[in-house]
Amino acid sequence: MEEAIDLSFLQLLTLSTLVAIISYDVTRTRIFKAFRVWLTDKFGNTPAKDYLELIKCHYCFSHWVAIVVQLCSRQTVHVTHNWLDVPITWTALIVISQPIMVFVDYTTDAMSKFEAIFIIQRILGRMRFKKDEIACLKRENNEGGPEKDEQ
Repeated sequence: MEEAIDLSFLQLLTLSTLVAIISYDVTRTRIFKAFRVWLTDKFGNTPAKDYLELIKCHYCFSHWVAIVVQLCSRQTVHVTHNWLDVPITWTALIVISQPIMVFVDYTTDAMSKFEAIFIIQRILGRMRFKKDEIACLKRENNEGGPEKDEQ
């Protein structure tokens, strides 16, 4: 069996970001909404319904994602240089991924609010443009009409 690779802080941060993004995507984005709805429909009225919280809570889901990421990468933080390094790394992945998930959640909410404001501004801008265009056309018609009559 191969020995685990020593994990630097940058690698830990990278793996924690991976945990955060996967957890956030599965529990919050529209891409996985059909999957979450399917699971809720299939297991919503069974004794397994309590486990559905795992796909609704990004914090809960991140525990399982951290286990998978750690097993796939086979990297650990060497603190004690024995078996305790595995749960320490797992805990570090979860703890570091939480502020990243909060940041992603905040920025996506901010982006959706920004997009809504941007769309409203575009609509209002088009309305203003149309009003200005109509006013300009009226001025041209009013100015052009009498001048033609006078000539």
